[in-house]
Amino acid sequence: MQLHDAYNECLRRLRGASRQLQIGAADEDLARISELVVQPLTGQWRQFHTIEHIFEVGGDDDPLEMVAALFHDVVYIQVDLSINFNLARYITPFVRELKPVREGVAEGLIVRDRKDLGSDRMFDLVSTIFGIAPGDRLEPQAGQNEFLSALVAAKVLEGVFPAGAIAQIVACVEATIPFRPAPPAGAESCSVLLYQRLCAANESLALGLDAATLLTATHRAVRLANRDVEGFAASNPGEFLDNTWNLLPETNHALLTSTAYTVRDYRLSLQRMRGFLHRLDAAAVFRRFADEPAEAVHRERVARVTQNLSIASRYLGAKLVTIAFLETLSMRIGPDMPLSMIMGALPRPDAPPGPTLEGFLPPSGSPPAGLSAIDSTVMRLLEFGRESDRSYDLKHSPLAAFFALELGLGPMLELLEPAGALFACLDSSDDIDTKRERCEAFLALFPEPVAETVVACALQVLLERSLALQAKN
Repeated sequence: MQLHDAYNECLRRLRGASRQLQIGAADEDLARISELVVQPLTGQWRQFHTIEHIFEVGGDDDPLEMVAALFHDVVYIQVDLSINFNLARYITPFVRELKPVREGVAEGLIVRDRKDLGSDRMFDLVSTIFGIAPGDRLEPQAGQNEFLSALVAAKVLEGVFPAGAIAQIVACVEATIPFRPAPPAGAESCSVLLYQRLCAANESLALGLDAATLLTATHRAVRLANRDVEGFAASNPGEFLDNTWNLLPETNHALLTSTAYTVRDYRLSLQRMRGFLHRLDAAAVFRRFADEPAEAVHRERVARVTQNLSIASRYLGAKLVTIAFLETLSMRIGPDMPLSMIMGALPRPDAPPGPTLEGFLPPSGSPPAGLSAIDSTVMRLLEFGRESDRSYDLKHSPLAAFFALELGLGPMLELLEPAGALFACLDSSDDIDTKRERCEAFLALFPEPVAETVVACALQVLLERSLALQAKN
């Protein structure tokens, strides 16, 4: 989406919310807010947490959901590697950065001490709803971005929206803290705790919300939070993996330069993603409070997440075994080789097609009969691909599909453990000779005809490139 289109859509949503809530906000205030929101969400590293994403999460029906969605990802430090300059003024009065300049000090962000905070109603509102106190450390994987985004929302909307509406918006942002584990026996769920903290903020800050509104606000927060992660319950596993692939370059920016990222860059991204999905509890993805959503809807979502995680784990496992094979080949030349040197360059609309390893692979047979539904899906995804190509990667996995057909998916995935040991060696301080020995030992785990076929294809890619270099006009 173009920048001016994003700005206009953001402004349209804020105007609509103001009208539906009968706030009567000044148009210059809404224009200022729209400009502030759009800038970080259109940053160069944003691939999943984008302006399109916040419009989808906000929906088109509830004005407070629409406004909360605009803000829920404005701060995303791990993606942007910073806080947008125009947002920082709303954050730094309340949060400071720690650097390990003194012994015993760990790097991170911490809420300022009470004596340094002064009196600020919006900070008290946000900190109460999030359950965060002065002096608390903000943990990157446990609500740091959501707390800072909510703080920005509250301060930006202060004086434009009433405090009661801001509290409900902040509750929606808090609910989007993802993947919180189930509470221990006897403890309240995170949704119940959110409701209790919202009630506490209502009382301590005299927000004037009645009991029905507080319940509705929590239902709304759960609804928005579930929409934020609805891709995990996609009925089409290819769509689920598409969302996964949008996340890869947000935390590995090298992938956005398709001709330059190395075999190791790609491998590390796959390792991180598979590790995260492999550990994720399907029951921790979606939230529920009272009857939002209905029990049957919630159970169906969890079942779809369970299936998608199983498919993704085996799919990414197959790709990791494949990238391990390619990393062993690259080490014969030298470490940190561009993946495109072995696989060939990705297709580009502004360049003629070049030689690719896929183009030299021999045709393979059909998958064997008797595969489980999950393994059949994995084989299909490897061969035919996710839902769409990305500028930094093909949607299908030709080499992984070749290995899976030649070796069998089960035997191929048995190579994951030795692949993991190989990666540990490659990432260690071992000398280059030791690493190359481990690489050759890993290659020897593949049937010789299969390994020789792939090596010959990689050589053919290099040969075609050398011939192109020698070509005369």
